[in-house]
Amino acid sequence: MVPHGNEPVPRPEPPPTPPPAPEAPAATPEPSRPPERRWLRTDRNPQGVYKVFPRHPSRDPEETITLEDLCRAPELATPAKVQGDENPPWYPFLNPSVARLMCWHHLTPNLQGKDALNELVHDIFLNPETEHEHFHRFDAGRELQRLDDLANTSPGEPPNGWTAGSVQLKLPSRKYPCLETEAPVFDITGILFRPLLDTLHEALQSPLFEQFHLTPYSLRWDPDYDPRHPDVYSSSAMLKAYSEISKHSTPEMEAIVVAFMFFSDSTNLAQFGHASMWPLYTHFGNISKYTRAKPTAHASFHQAYFPTVCLERHWYSSLIESFMQLPDELKDTFLEVCGENISPEVLTHLKRELMHTIWDLLLSDAFVDAYKNGIEIKCYDGIGRLVFPRIFVYGADYPEKYVSIASLCMYASDLLQGSPCHYQKYRGSAMSALRNQEG
Repeated sequence: MVPHGNEPVPRPEPPPTPPPAPEAPAATPEPSRPPERRWLRTDRNPQGVYKVFPRHPSRDPEETITLEDLCRAPELATPAKVQGDENPPWYPFLNPSVARLMCWHHLTPNLQGKDALNELVHDIFLNPETEHEHFHRFDAGRELQRLDDLANTSPGEPPNGWTAGSVQLKLPSRKYPCLETEAPVFDITGILFRPLLDTLHEALQSPLFEQFHLTPYSLRWDPDYDPRHPDVYSSSAMLKAYSEISKHSTPEMEAIVVAFMFFSDSTNLAQFGHASMWPLYTHFGNISKYTRAKPTAHASFHQAYFPTVCLERHWYSSLIESFMQLPDELKDTFLEVCGENISPEVLTHLKRELMHTIWDLLLSDAFVDAYKNGIEIKCYDGIGRLVFPRIFVYGADYPEKYVSIASLCMYASDLLQGSPCHYQKYRGSAMSALRNQEG
């Protein structure tokens, strides 16, 4: 319709307001990438060998090697500092003058002879180190009583965390079959051992720490980039373990791997007789094998002592057949409880069980937690580090016992990983084989 005259032209209606545009989706953040590993390569030595570190090492013990560290001559080697005894050298006596006199009294074969009298005058009374005031109110009976009291006194708690533990062995029986949880037990007490973490603290907080390689590396040789593995800290296994825990390293706290190495074997204590013991030694793979082999380095630690009461009568049979000896009372207890004599198969089984139960004492909850989450230790240099213990080696000089060692390693691995299923399978198969042999 067309408007007439002066009628105003109607304005067109404004277009409808468009709906607001939808908000743009938030950009998906890209997953954070771990920082690229920058391998650090050292210069080649005259033999063409060089090191490749996964990161810049915080310290390298090889940079501070001296002639005394490399020299084989004992008179030139400098032993590491060790902590001395808290008691004075003349203990249990009150002073060195009295101790010198009492030593003369006990060690002189003939106190009535002229030589003994001359020794008393010249070596004791005329000795410039002897102080006459030390003999004030001297009483021979009192000094002899000091020795008697010392001989009758228990040494008490062993030093450096040594403790006496006990374990229980389940006794299997053909006459009275039952579940393992209901089986009679045999107690073995007086097992001396040190917690693994105590040994770890002692090694990292002593002068021996200066020999520790905290950052592993790959040792190679040109021109073929041939890898060399002279030590544990330059092995592929050590590099793999270090790579697994490197995510825990921070600028404030360095994460390191400490490689445990265990060695055990029976040791005779006398040339004649059956006196023996079965020690467990601990070494650390972070230290060079050349340093570990030096007695003056004090790089070997006593970890535990296994029971070694022999059941065999002949020395040669004990050397061949003995592995983990059991107390003599076991035979009597087994006969009384199970109503039969213990068979060789059961005895062999209990020896294996004894080794596993003793390692239950060593692989404590605290060690398992340190294995998984690390443990903060203030090292000898005053710097705190997050330490992850790892078991790299178990060395034993008895090839006929490989199965026992292999089962122990499987048990330890499952325990540290929190999965005891493999060990339970091993126990079940071992018990089945035992029943088949007895049947």
